[in-house]
Amino acid sequence: CGVIKPRSDFYKGRPDCKLCHSDRRRILRSDPQRRAEDVRRVQAWRKANPERYLEYQRVYKEKNREQIQRANRKRHLKKHYGLSVAKYEALVDRQRGVFAICRSPEIAGLHIDHDHAIGSIRGLLCGRCNKALGLLDDDPQKFRAAELYLLRASTDN
Repeated sequence: CGVIKPRSDFYKGRPDCKLCHSDRRRILRSDPQRRAEDVRRVQAWRKANPERYLEYQRVYKEKNREQIQRANRKRHLKKHYGLSVAKYEALVDRQRGVFAICRSPEIAGLHIDHDHAIGSIRGLLCGRCNKALGLLDDDPQKFRAAELYLLRASTDN
């Protein structure tokens, strides 16, 4: 671009600034053939330098742990439940920090309870309540039978 910039605007060992470099890469990657060549080149480098690749990965993950966790959570919510992070947070707020069935305060992670038949989200549960629903096949009749069983057992003693 010909603009004089501070050293921090350049990648180590590169003659072009970060902005020009990313613009050039974006243009080159829009070409499918060029993209395929780049992928083959990187794969060959990884195969030839496994120790260096693993070290780069370790350092990157260490340095970007929180960002990676946020991205993974976002991807998981979207892929499995069709939820954005904002909608998930709205569910948490709606339940006021307690689990939907046992009403215990959230300590460990929240489990997203959903209807497997149609995929709709019912609420956020603790692991135990979520497992109980699954073990009773999400069947209200089985829950009523379990409730009656427990009530009868408590009055018999």
